[in-house]
Amino acid sequence: MTVIIKYEAQTKKRNKEWFARMEQKPINWAQWGGWFDSDGCVHYHYNKQTKNHDYVVILKLKDRDPVELFSTTFETSLIYREDKTTTPNGNNYIAKTFTSQLRGERAIWFVVKIKKYILQKTKYLSLFLKQKNMEYQPYESKWSKEEWISYITTLIEGDGSFYNRYQYKAFIVLYSTNCDFLRYISKELSHHNILKFTLPYENKQKILRKDGSPSIVYKVCSLGTIQEKKLTLESLLPYMTMDRKRQNVLKSLEWIKERIEK
Repeated sequence: MTVIIKYEAQTKKRNKEWFARMEQKPINWAQWGGWFDSDGCVHYHYNKQTKNHDYVVILKLKDRDPVELFSTTFETSLIYREDKTTTPNGNNYIAKTFTSQLRGERAIWFVVKIKKYILQKTKYLSLFLKQKNMEYQPYESKWSKEEWISYITTLIEGDGSFYNRYQYKAFIVLYSTNCDFLRYISKELSHHNILKFTLPYENKQKILRKDGSPSIVYKVCSLGTIQEKKLTLESLLPYMTMDRKRQNVLKSLEWIKERIEK
């Protein structure tokens, strides 16, 4: 384990100062909602050592860019890890990941801020919100066009793909085990004229759960004319947080430009 960016441990005094600073920052909560509705983790468990319940939010990815952005935005340490990992099908490899997290009061505060944008990962949400006497039912609130653009961009960075059109036929693909979720966001994105998707269909490649059992995964692919796809990619590009996928979008825009100019 290597600590790349280190911040001081939490204390009551530091937390008070931290909350004051965070409330003054122009944070795009829909953007972080997209990450924590895809690859982020909202976790709650009982700590036998402290005999207290731990509230934790974690962003753990192989790509450094989004995790470092989380670390610097929320002033929490950035860690690089290499761990021996066994996949459900028995393959062994070294998982190289970047991790950043918020704990305790800070984690609860973070969940309160992103709750509006959590549509899939709702398992522990109520336990966090209960600490603030709050409740939330997903799918009840209406979002603005900018909120949808912010959310869908990082959701695709986490649970989808932005393809390089020089190498693949597709432009954008999004995956989920929840078919109704894909239908809902497709409807909302179409309503706001942001992005058009195909109807959800079952992905041929099976994903294995931790216990080795197969999980059905659905996918949707972007639709539209070449000009519509150009406008979509241009609208999402400023909200991207992962350079590897941003480069694919830039390549796809080059591919489109070459064909428009012919």
